[in-house]
Amino acid sequence: MEKQENESNKEFYAPVKMVKSSTLTTEVNFLSYNNSVVIVDHPELGPTVVNNCSDGYGLIPTYQIFPLIEKKLEEKFSIKRNYEVRDVAKFYANYTITDLQVNVGKEKLEPFVRFQTSYNSKIQFSAFFGFYIKRLNLYIYGGERYPVSLSHTEGNIEKIIEGTFKGVDNLIKEMEKLPAFSILSQNVITREHLSSFIEKTIETTKFYQIPKDIEETILSEMKILKEKEINKWMLYLAMMSQLAHNPKIKMQPENQVALDIKVCKELVRTSQHNMQDMNPEKYKLTNNQITKL
Repeated sequence: MEKQENESNKEFYAPVKMVKSSTLTTEVNFLSYNNSVVIVDHPELGPTVVNNCSDGYGLIPTYQIFPLIEKKLEEKFSIKRNYEVRDVAKFYANYTITDLQVNVGKEKLEPFVRFQTSYNSKIQFSAFFGFYIKRLNLYIYGGERYPVSLSHTEGNIEKIIEGTFKGVDNLIKEMEKLPAFSILSQNVITREHLSSFIEKTIETTKFYQIPKDIEETILSEMKILKEKEINKWMLYLAMMSQLAHNPKIKMQPENQVALDIKVCKELVRTSQHNMQDMNPEKYKLTNNQITKL
């Protein structure tokens, strides 16, 4: 496990530089607005060109941003890191706050902040906020948490950190209510209607066509948790578990966030209570005092 983490760190913090395109070849002419390239010194692939850009591209290496963010987070919380790299140039970092948790049903939720950025301009530097369920190894984002999006340039590093902590503070305050999750946990789906409801939710949200996999996950979880009833919270978690872990599904992490939020909102919409009737006090979770570990 430690070896895997070290390898992940090497890829996440691989050296990167921006150079003139003409230093690589004199046989090709580059236009003035894209006469530079970004090169990542990948630990396995070696030097790899990931972007053709202008001289003004604001390249900020991961090792100039994330250690600062981690240091600030560690001043207030105990955190667990998880890094992921896609296509050499896209980076994702999850920081789970392990000394805070709240219960929804029988699940323990820990707040987390997730960052994504890239060297190839495919995704903007953004921070998302949600909850981690250790038992399922699952990150969920449902609800109305809006991301922090900023250009990853040198002058914005302080703004990125400021925006991150504002989002974390809001997330911790939200842990006292969690109205969307509360509504889902209180809405039962009868066994005879489960299959049709799953198919309808898949159709509405344009989720992957894997109704049998989702249903099997729910029935398996019922046995594990010794539950006698199925509710929409269980359906939401089953769909998100499939999204995260099913090898049939090939989806970029940044798109998973949007689909997660879409599914959660749709399940709330189809619940007994309309979103407009979501009085936080009325649907406050029972026994949901934030636990400081």
